[in-house]
Amino acid sequence: MSVNILGVTYDIEITSKIELKWKNLVHFPIQIFNLSNLKELIIFKVGLTILPTEIGNLSNMQNLCLGDNKLKSLPKEILKIKDILRIDDTSYDIDNMDLNADFLILTDKLYNKITNLPIFMKEIWIRKYIDVSLIKLPFGCEIKYL
Repeated sequence: MSVNILGVTYDIEITSKIELKWKNLVHFPIQIFNLSNLKELIIFKVGLTILPTEIGNLSNMQNLCLGDNKLKSLPKEILKIKDILRIDDTSYDIDNMDLNADFLILTDKLYNKITNLPIFMKEIWIRKYIDVSLIKLPFGCEIKYL
């Protein structure tokens, strides 16, 4: 059995890696969620602004790379796979961040670009070595470590 993703056919049971690079994605290809053995997903420079909540259901995933996109927020379900997530300062469109976002995964370089966080932000996930002392946190916002 196979699935077609952006004109390429993938075997549902065999495919373990997909690279979507330099494409113009309007919507995340939901057919990816049919790939039961997917271990690596690279979504690089595709202009992605939203990830579906189902992204957290990719239980076999070992590497998820979201570099050079325009994400306005991440679904809470991404925290299920946060340990394998590779996200950098080019992943977010920080100037157009969703004002209703309730959490943020703060990258090494992204924290230098942030001046104010959305008022409803409840959690910031960071690596332990990142200094967040220069960021004005919204009231009640909690810092958690990756």
